[in-house]
Amino acid sequence: MYKVHVTKRFPAQCRYYSQGSCRAGEECVFSHVLPLKGPQETEGVADDMAHSLQCAIRDLELEQLENKYRRYYKSTHVSPAATRIELVIPSNHPLLVRFSLLIPNDYPDAHCTLHLNSTIPEKVQSHLQHSFEENAWQHNRHSTLVQQLDWFCAHHSSLLL
Repeated sequence: MYKVHVTKRFPAQCRYYSQGSCRAGEECVFSHVLPLKGPQETEGVADDMAHSLQCAIRDLELEQLENKYRRYYKSTHVSPAATRIELVIPSNHPLLVRFSLLIPNDYPDAHCTLHLNSTIPEKVQSHLQHSFEENAWQHNRHSTLVQQLDWFCAHHSSLLL
């Protein structure tokens, strides 16, 4: 008597297929699906997605910042930890013309920081940096890089008084 091959409705998974070594191919009576990932692997996927989203936000905001402030850009330095943008903005105060904006690679989860030129007295630098980091935009809700720089450009002269 001939043996009739009957496929079960939900066949068991082929252990060789998941290892990449099933010789039966399409003739295999077992299901050719990859096993579900365990909890540790799915957490990694979620982390990768969050990191990708974070990078996309950062890249978009850097592009917006460059589009608005391109004429004030003097240089851009990219390192494994952060992007440093040196800018020169019009100012009534001669000391506060050149500064850098340091955007960490984990922005927007981490805040950007302001670095002023070294000719400004240390006490004034500290006050300006603190004001920039503590302004209402940064702490009440997320503000974009453009909004942060707009705030600084609008308030830097009054902060020097």
